[in-house]
Amino acid sequence: MTPFPALPGFYRLLFLYFEPVSTISPALLIWLWPGATWFHHQLVPSLEPSPPSSSLDAHTVLAVWQLGNCYMLLGLISSLVFRAVRDALRGNPVAQERIIGSALTALAIADITHVLATFIGLPSDLQFNIVSWNGTTHGNITFTLFLFSVRIAWFLGIGRRRYYYVTVPRPSKSYRESERFDIQLGLPMSFVCDNVSPWWGWWYMSGGARSSALVPCCVFFCHAKIDWIRRSF
Repeated sequence: MTPFPALPGFYRLLFLYFEPVSTISPALLIWLWPGATWFHHQLVPSLEPSPPSSSLDAHTVLAVWQLGNCYMLLGLISSLVFRAVRDALRGNPVAQERIIGSALTALAIADITHVLATFIGLPSDLQFNIVSWNGTTHGNITFTLFLFSVRIAWFLGIGRRRYYYVTVPRPSKSYRESERFDIQLGLPMSFVCDNVSPWWGWWYMSGGARSSALVPCCVFFCHAKIDWIRRSF
């Protein structure tokens, strides 16, 4: 099996195999069997049997068919694009993770909007009556929330090693203060202290120059000294 550092173990099984199958399946159910009318009826849980196929007008049938095409698109992206990333960027886990992370970000946003649209669209008496939900409703809400939680776990690095989405340690306060940029010169203070002169650098960094009337002279001296250093090299 080709190594895929960006999607190891369970993540590979879910995002590379199971999710594409689960998103392509509704398209086949809509286009082939049981058909668009059945799928349209399943969107809202009901104890009534599915109406005959002729009960839907052409506008509704077309909308359901196009919805099936969206399902097919999601499945193909997860299946084909992820495999292309794995094969084309073999040995480059940083690039793999960056591209996969961008795709998972878009899918995670779509997960939330899909769940919200489904939940808001349900009748009020069915929204919190989970027992009455059918398989389609659980797929639109329950399974989608599961996918969203796994995507978040992927970004957090749970069960895998991260290569691109790595938390960078924050510098200590003493380091940030020593490397703060000078307002007038636009250079790190450590550069001023090391290259201007020990006495002038210490006096300037300690705040003496800022609190005296000799600020213009000090700034002029620093500029002249740094310009001489640059010309020397």
